[in-house]
Amino acid sequence: MAELKIRAVLYPRIYSDGSQPILIRITQNRKSSYISVGHSIPSGAWNEKEVWEHKPSISEKEKKSLSKEALKALREKYNKIVLLPNANKINKDIRKKISELEEKQKELEVLKQKINSEILKSKTQNKDTDDIYRKDFLQFIKKVASDKFKLKQIRTSEKYMVVYGKLQEFLNDGKLEEGQRGKPLPIEKLTTSFLNDFMIYLVTPNEEKKKKGAHINYVHTNLKALKTIIKKEAIKTEKIMLPNENPFEYFSMPKVLPSHKEKLTFEEIQ
Repeated sequence: MAELKIRAVLYPRIYSDGSQPILIRITQNRKSSYISVGHSIPSGAWNEKEVWEHKPSISEKEKKSLSKEALKALREKYNKIVLLPNANKINKDIRKKISELEEKQKELEVLKQKINSEILKSKTQNKDTDDIYRKDFLQFIKKVASDKFKLKQIRTSEKYMVVYGKLQEFLNDGKLEEGQRGKPLPIEKLTTSFLNDFMIYLVTPNEEKKKKGAHINYVHTNLKALKTIIKKEAIKTEKIMLPNENPFEYFSMPKVLPSHKEKLTFEEIQ
């Protein structure tokens, strides 16, 4: 696979004020994708890789080695340089954006996932959304449930919303009032210990809060749904979690107990 090249460029598009946008170009196999840095500048402020922060001076070596014509052209070039008051800030933003792209590239390479300029662009631009879900995994569960509902997978959507509600109850010790968002669930908190505590919470009755202990099969159903959300959606599909962050890796799922379901008689059905 051809190497990905990441660099800042001054895009040739000229705005009405005469400035041009600074973009990060991601190139592979002669195909390029662009990400905005959020700044536009006059062309004279650009030095081919970032913004001029100060005007360079002609060195003694250049004075001795260059012809008079070359020295004159160099002085004219330097005289046309435009120094911006926020040049340092713009360069920091450029370096930050390139660093984000390089970090995401390394992450995808470690996971041995397919990578090209478009994928890298998409993953980097979705970083803010990923951060939101990593800071509150409950919001990710809600988003996945909503997506399933739109795909007409109503039963799955309902199962995921039940897990969402039970986790909210657990995090807020059953004190969450209707309409309140409650405490977030950072991904870092999703550990094997957390799952054990959640399981104990589900099966334990609480007379004070009028909470009945759930049947172990119901607990298994909720944990299985959460396991699917983490493994299939968070790790495999959306990739907001790494495989080694999966709390179910060392968690023992409760065993399902055999249950007897009575058949309705024809008279009862009528």
